[in-house]
Amino acid sequence: MKIRETKKEDWDSIWPIFHEIVKAGDTYAYDPNTSKEQGEKIWLDIPRKTFVFEENGKILATYYIKPIKLALVIMYVTVVTWCHLYREAVG
Repeated sequence: MKIRETKKEDWDSIWPIFHEIVKAGDTYAYDPNTSKEQGEKIWLDIPRKTFVFEENGKILATYYIKPIKLALVIMYVTVVTWCHLYREAVG
């Protein structure tokens, strides 16, 4: 098991995780019809840093960190943690 910073080439493996969660529309305030290109911008380009949880070369989860401004103090927090284990990973 390994947690590492995301690379641009990881997006194709992250997209199914992102898409499944966003499409359901009951967890986060992203449009359920967010395109793959929009999702990449949301998930890889806007955040401060994005990470993946990887096992045996397969990405099983992802999260990002971005700044939040509170009373002129910028705090970095983990905004989103998604853990999605593919059926073959838990089966």
